[in-house]
Amino acid sequence: MLVHPAIAALRSNRPSQRSNQRVMDRAGSAWLASNKVRALASDLADYGAGAQLDACIELGPLLSHHAVATGFTDTWRESMLGALSQSPLGEVPFRHRYSNGYSTVRLLTHGSATLSLSAYERRAVPSWPDTALFVDREAVELVLTGQACGTFHRLQSTQQGAQVQSENTHWRAGDRIVTLSSSARQFVEVAGSMVVLQLSRAPHRPAPTREYRLSDSALIKSASGDKTASRDMLALGVLGALAYSPSLDAMERTARDDDRAPDLRWEAVRQSLALDPARGFAMLNRLAECAGDELREPAKRLRHQLLVAYPQLAAKDAA
Repeated sequence: MLVHPAIAALRSNRPSQRSNQRVMDRAGSAWLASNKVRALASDLADYGAGAQLDACIELGPLLSHHAVATGFTDTWRESMLGALSQSPLGEVPFRHRYSNGYSTVRLLTHGSATLSLSAYERRAVPSWPDTALFVDREAVELVLTGQACGTFHRLQSTQQGAQVQSENTHWRAGDRIVTLSSSARQFVEVAGSMVVLQLSRAPHRPAPTREYRLSDSALIKSASGDKTASRDMLALGVLGALAYSPSLDAMERTARDDDRAPDLRWEAVRQSLALDPARGFAMLNRLAECAGDELREPAKRLRHQLLVAYPQLAAKDAA
């Protein structure tokens, strides 16, 4: 692997590394300390606490007026480029990530509210989606530069169940995109590159993220949108893998707590069945007989499958 001489020299020079990063950190701190950014950070805290965007004096216009948004992002860009001109190998002191065709920088955050700057790049072969992902959050985006075509999806409840309605659309600089838990957008084909200012806010306990197939609106995946539930899901998996029997009481409490995420409760049932089939089946049976519980139908289906495969479970449950 070829390594640029400047990078090779920096690897072995710790004081120079720290000096480079101090330049970047000072630039980032100076930008964050400016009156404009501090006012926006205050508004972001209010927005994260539940305030309406229109009631936020600084944040509202930022996501509504193209000139205001570009002026704001230009100050950040000039600050970072000025620091990079002094320290070309320094790292931008804001959380960021990059993947093929997409990069994002988190400018400000407070709780579940985040203000980010994202760039989308043209891909060699555009891929039109087969599915749509609906996330329980509110997002407001303003296209700063560039243009793209893609799809906008709306999830509607009907007598036949959930239905996804999609339409192809085109976005360009100045366009504002608003998505809620029942709507989603997908950029498919970008003309060169497109930069978007993004504001998002998630509820304290978000509903599961759902993915639907576009051809028939079938639900093909559901995942917890709650970070706490995801952590607890991982803990259940570890306890199950360790075959830790004392955790059965906690698993049962989780499975019976209808305030917890459905995916988490179901995982507690699964792990209980694997750890102690008799006790796990008794837990499953209680869920199957609990009128009004959203896990009742899947519990009934699994109970039937298990009784067909292991009829001895019926005798154990009766005992």
